[in-house]
Amino acid sequence: MEQQSRTRGFIEKADRISTYKDDIDRLGIQDVRVVEDFPVQTFVYGYTRGGRDEDEARINAFSQNASDGDGTPIFVDTSETEAVQFDLDPERVLLWLSLNIPETSDPDAVNGSITLPQIDSTDEAALEHARNEISQLSRDEQWGFLISHLAPVEGYGRFETDAGDDVEGQVTEHVFKLLHTTSHILLKQASTISGFDRTNLSEFLFPRALSLVIYANNREEFNIGGMTTMVEQQLDNLLGQAESHGNDCVYDPVCSQRGGACLSCLHVSEISCSYFNQVISRDYLFGSRPNTDRTITGYWEV
Repeated sequence: MEQQSRTRGFIEKADRISTYKDDIDRLGIQDVRVVEDFPVQTFVYGYTRGGRDEDEARINAFSQNASDGDGTPIFVDTSETEAVQFDLDPERVLLWLSLNIPETSDPDAVNGSITLPQIDSTDEAALEHARNEISQLSRDEQWGFLISHLAPVEGYGRFETDAGDDVEGQVTEHVFKLLHTTSHILLKQASTISGFDRTNLSEFLFPRALSLVIYANNREEFNIGGMTTMVEQQLDNLLGQAESHGNDCVYDPVCSQRGGACLSCLHVSEISCSYFNQVISRDYLFGSRPNTDRTITGYWEV
């Protein structure tokens, strides 16, 4: 994007884009890219009646009279929209995991032969030593550890995995909650910069790729370019606001004591979040506060 701007003669814009790398590196993001034709398919299988809880809700399929075939009709809506994709840095994620999951340094507990360094303290010297150990792993080894410990997350509207409390289960839960929390914070801040209302933005997570996508869920036949403009001209503001205001909540300390996620800080519209604002917590980015019973080191603290 920087090179394209320079080639087209937009020198000031190119100079601004060149400063984004420091912000991206500081927050443990490896890459940011604009996707102008992000494909989205929506499937509607039926409708519900009853309450919101799973033991009260009843799912009804659409009538076969609504279909030209013999089976139950499924309505499909296909569209292409603009989106921004954020990839987390695998080295930073591994360092963060080694801090929060001590068992990742145990050869008898991990899957495979690769272990993470054991960190006895969070001072800068210990972190730098662990960071150097992880950087000495090849890129294939880094991804090998991650893939071998990231179980598939199944289920719509909830966090479900077959992994238990072993290293695989802990890594899966930590990475998923980190991605999901980061997604919500970026989505809320993007709504103030991109020109899209918060309900017009949605998320899609790729946990095993350490990647998340924020996309416009509108049904227009054209893209207004709001996401592209945001990345080209306001990415530093987006990341800066996420870092400086993402941990603010008017309901603290109550919110922090009860999980670190509520309507004031992390919750978004259920249209925007397929997990209905579950499995998120500010702790995973900013660290647990002293008034809680959790001791999570935040990703943005590393």
